[in-house]
Amino acid sequence: MDNFFGKNYKICSKKQIDLLFSEGKTVKSFPFVLYFRAAEFEEPVPYQFVFSAPKRSFKRAHDRNYIKRLFREVVSKRKTEIEALFPEKKMHYFLIYSNKELPNLVRLTNDFDKLLLKLTEKLSQENTPQL
Repeated sequence: MDNFFGKNYKICSKKQIDLLFSEGKTVKSFPFVLYFRAAEFEEPVPYQFVFSAPKRSFKRAHDRNYIKRLFREVVSKRKTEIEALFPEKKMHYFLIYSNKELPNLVRLTNDFDKLLLKLTEKLSQENTPQL
């Protein structure tokens, strides 16, 4: 499988991003906050992402761009795991980096794996019927 993360995998619509915040669900796992929701879009991909590194924490644009570049690398390496979360739905994700320190790739990968575990736990809790 290719690890390409092109324009098809990015949310470009402001309306879709607003819907994601208003109707989406949240998972928090330090240093990430992940918003997600089922969506309908015309691209032939199973999910789309937006990455964010806050200007409040990282004043310099090259730091924010570096973090987003690392995000793209980590997500492209975990394509199959993300696709397996919702095999029958198309999803939108908004990933926010909330730490004040610049990450490195290894640490970001480990933290993203923890986030995926939390996301699967949340999904399994929602899918189990309450007695």
